Amino acid sequence: MLRLKSCILLLSASVAAWIFFYFNFIPFFPNSSGMLGNDYGLKLPQLLDGYFWFKTNGLWPVYWFSPAFCGGAPVFAHPVNHFYSVPQFLTFLMDPLAAVICTWMVFGVLGFIGFFVLMRRGFSVSVSVAVFCATLFLFNGFFASRMRIGHIDYHSFMLVPWCAVLLLMQRPAGAWGRWMLTGDTIAAGLIITYMLYSGAQSVLPAFVLTVLVVCLICLLLRPDRFSTKIFMLQYLTACFLALALSAAKLSAIFHFLNRFPRTHYALPQFDGIVDTLSAVYRALFTGSAHIFFTSRMIHQPYPLGPHEFDFGLTPVPLVVVAAAVVFRLMQGPVNERRFAFSLKRGLLFFVVCLLMAVPVFLNTYYPVWGEWLKTVPIIKNSTQCVRWFCMYIPVVILMAGIAMEKTPVSLKTRSVLAAAGAAAVILMNMTADRAYYHSQRYSPESIVDAYHAVRSGEVRPMITHIGACVDENGRVDWRINRNDTMTDHQSQMFCYDSIFGYFLETFPFRGIRPGPVLAAENGYLNIKNPACFVFPEANGCRPGDHFRVDQIEDAYAFTRYQPFPFKVSFLQRVANGITGGAVAVVFLVFGMVCWQRFRLRSRT
Repeated sequence: MLRLKSCILLLSASVAAWIFFYFNFIPFFPNSSGMLGNDYGLKLPQLLDGYFWFKTNGLWPVYWFSPAFCGGAPVFAHPVNHFYSVPQFLTFLMDPLAAVICTWMVFGVLGFIGFFVLMRRGFSVSVSVAVFCATLFLFNGFFASRMRIGHIDYHSFMLVPWCAVLLLMQRPAGAWGRWMLTGDTIAAGLIITYMLYSGAQSVLPAFVLTVLVVCLICLLLRPDRFSTKIFMLQYLTACFLALALSAAKLSAIFHFLNRFPRTHYALPQFDGIVDTLSAVYRALFTGSAHIFFTSRMIHQPYPLGPHEFDFGLTPVPLVVVAAAVVFRLMQGPVNERRFAFSLKRGLLFFVVCLLMAVPVFLNTYYPVWGEWLKTVPIIKNSTQCVRWFCMYIPVVILMAGIAMEKTPVSLKTRSVLAAAGAAAVILMNMTADRAYYHSQRYSPESIVDAYHAVRSGEVRPMITHIGACVDENGRVDWRINRNDTMTDHQSQMFCYDSIFGYFLETFPFRGIRPGPVLAAENGYLNIKNPACFVFPEANGCRPGDHFRVDQIEDAYAFTRYQPFPFKVSFLQRVANGITGGAVAVVFLVFGMVCWQRFRLRSRT
């Protein structure tokens, strides 16, 4: 009866949290002006473009290049393209706007359940405390603000607790237990792989390190329950598997970014470690970080909006930890046996502290430090590292949950405190000032209309012209919806693609002009050969070169969303082979796990 009552309370609390989460989010899809976040001006056209490819070819041919943007540009080699992701797959069933809303709902629920399971299985907290922690994670500002503004690449952040759960899963001894651990490890590797393929490449190291920190904290607090050696073996194997599964994607990204690095943007950093720590505090707990950030940062090549500094957990977890510390101090000395120090614990604590210092050091300015960071892979192509603050979100929630669980009060009192904490988190989110998000001005109307026109068969996906957004004086109009010209069969030459710079500083125009894509001039067509962006040497061209007149059949196929022949480098062929082999291994191992399970059941 008690178990049934707990289940009813758990279900009721979860449903209540999700309902409030829904009403906290849905007013921005669209907002009070009927618009979406500005960065959906990049993402919704990408989703529509991916649907065009699927409509023409299905899912199987790798989507290497798109004719819809920049007169022809890479897709598979683009680090923030998300063709292989849940939001893109959902467009095969519904329009891009509905796909985004559904993605937000699905990953919100996954994050909530994942953190609940993590707290229960990894840290053995009570149901009420686990719900409190799950609610905090559900409403974290990193996920919510980026989904509001259009950074759908980061929806996979909500899978972080699931990755940790899989790596901390306890299995029975024996052969079957080892097979189950193998399956858990592969599943964790698949989650990391999904993070990369869904467009989170720029913050993937932060996501992976977050998983490591969460698991190390669990090992630190529960050394009697979890094996450090087994965990590290699983973690490293999962990362290695993810690298193998992503080898083709990583190689293509390397080829592309090697020719279009974003090293010309200096990293915005804070003037001293005190300012950085203050920024972390404000970003996590106060919700008033934007003015502080912009006034204390050195090097701001472009203005950073408030969404970049929103990691909001509200002050609730800070209050919980502070209250628990005060209560503990009032109880007298701590039991030394229970918290006995060991060399292993000391080493784990040191590693956790070192990893948690990484976002601080990345965002603190020192002479020459920022210049050196712009030589480090991944970071050198980043325009800021503030997003690495997301590493603190699960850690702060863990601290709050453990602090609440360890407070020596009755279970009923703890349940009341957890409910009050969750209610406070929800209330603060529901009453927060969201004027910035209501001022966003991207209209999804043309993208949604074009989607339904193609889906119904009224229009065929194709690009027939190069378009140019200019004002009455002939100057470039950097409007946020300029990529929407694809809905009129035009590829925008002044495209919205930050890889080439926010104002296309590094984009090789090479004579591209408004007009028909198959119009010839000086032996070249008016459409770029996108293979030249990624594999110029293999295809005998330079980055930004156009299709030659003798390649008109290839150009025609490209503009009709059909595959066309091109050559790849030797490194890319090797990477493709590694990815193919890794996929085969995954299917083989999962097949063996299922077979072992079948044999076990048949014996019993």
